[in-house]
Amino acid sequence: SSDPPAYLGWWRIPCQPAAMSGVSQARRRAGARPMLIVAAAAGCAAAMAVFKAAAPAAFVPGGLTVGPSAPGIFTASAGSSLDQASGTARRAYTTMAIAEPPKDIMSSKMRKFTPSAEHLSYAIVEYNKRQNMLVEGGMYETIFMRALPGAKVRLNRVLLLKRRDRESKDFKVTIGQPFIDGCYLEITILEHLKSEEREIYRHRARQHYQRRWIYQRRLTRFRVDKIVWDSPDAPVEGIRPFPIHSELQRRMSEPRA
Repeated sequence: SSDPPAYLGWWRIPCQPAAMSGVSQARRRAGARPMLIVAAAAGCAAAMAVFKAAAPAAFVPGGLTVGPSAPGIFTASAGSSLDQASGTARRAYTTMAIAEPPKDIMSSKMRKFTPSAEHLSYAIVEYNKRQNMLVEGGMYETIFMRALPGAKVRLNRVLLLKRRDRESKDFKVTIGQPFIDGCYLEITILEHLKSEEREIYRHRARQHYQRRWIYQRRLTRFRVDKIVWDSPDAPVEGIRPFPIHSELQRRMSEPRA
């Protein structure tokens, strides 16, 4: 046939158009099933291999040595001893100086009226499935957080950190990959409140349907006490993400009776 071959879905198995006979189509389907099974098995095996390789790498034991592999990028390399008790995070971040934007003549008159964060030290943190820019000492409102008023909470999903360098006193930006290991924000829960009333009205034409109700969202107000990132080599406090893997390694290292 002169017609181009068709494709069966996303796995891209070539087949002939619908003009072929029923026997040919059955043979084609019978030959495609083993290919699909083999492809699915290979995909599952590759996924399991990636998971097994990535799971232990979430935390590097304290006995491993850490060294720079590229300018500003730090990775971990295996050492001799393994200490499962103390876990140190991967050095997966990049620190660089702030680049000056090009001069914009058209907006030079309005620049002094435009709010800017060039003189602020801030952090971009992910919480409540959102990325937020937080400043030390600021007060913010967010979706309800399940914590008592007065409680101290740590936000450790820091994506970006801008602060002054201790030696040069210049601003530097640290970008996590995806998070900055060892960096966190200490916040204090102040109170729980409700948002402003929102009126919701629904109407369906020619169906005798209309509904109206008032909705108030639960909010939480908190204060940022401080942004902490003392030393990149400091161990990360918290629960290891793969406790079962550590337990299995400990049991395997014990001598058998």
